[in-house]
Amino acid sequence: MTLQDRINAIQWFHSIDLGDGIITPGAISLERLKPIADAIPQDLTDQTVLDIGAWDGYYSFLAEQRGARRVISLEPNALGDPYYHQTDDGFNLAKEVLHSNVIRWTRPLEDLHDHPFKFDVVFFFGVYYHLKDPILGFDIAAQLTRELLLVEGDALFYPAALMLYDFDEKDKSKTWRFTKPLVSLMLKQRGFKSVIELFNVPISHINIQSYPLINNMPDIPAFSAPAGRVFWRCEK
Repeated sequence: MTLQDRINAIQWFHSIDLGDGIITPGAISLERLKPIADAIPQDLTDQTVLDIGAWDGYYSFLAEQRGARRVISLEPNALGDPYYHQTDDGFNLAKEVLHSNVIRWTRPLEDLHDHPFKFDVVFFFGVYYHLKDPILGFDIAAQLTRELLLVEGDALFYPAALMLYDFDEKDKSKTWRFTKPLVSLMLKQRGFKSVIELFNVPISHINIQSYPLINNMPDIPAFSAPAGRVFWRCEK
């Protein structure tokens, strides 16, 4: 079987440049991956990095290429969640072709609660709003961070600090919606001296009146707000 045949046999989430003009056919294009890639420090020489929710490992391999001496690529969904159809196949093939030393951890994020090791840099991209207990998720990410935590995910562009339960029938993995101020506040409460929103990308507009928890609480006025992707840089 040729390399291209092996690539085509995998359902990829990340587009990864494997060299020699070969790019994996990921659901997320290199163009869409670039804003986060540009926000990650260009020089990670001798740093330890934990990539939480790594999928096929695009950002894990990027950290290694930027000089990180030890990179852990954590992907809980490779445990075999039938919703995601996610396995380690893409990561393993990319690691082989790239001659990478990135280490794969396939375990729930909750298993790292009170883990004794800390990482210089932690990536927390596209994770918190999927978690059953997002507060615990932020606690663990902060606990594992020695210096720098980079966070990216869905948020409402609304000025109040709100957290809404939002079960999405189209994407059953999405459970919560946070407003930007709430995410910033929670990060500051977890010991980060500097929490900076580096960029945001508006994607849609959300009618909050449609939320079941709001419909039964007439004293809370309905509102609508833009929503999209937000990136935070958090330093201890």
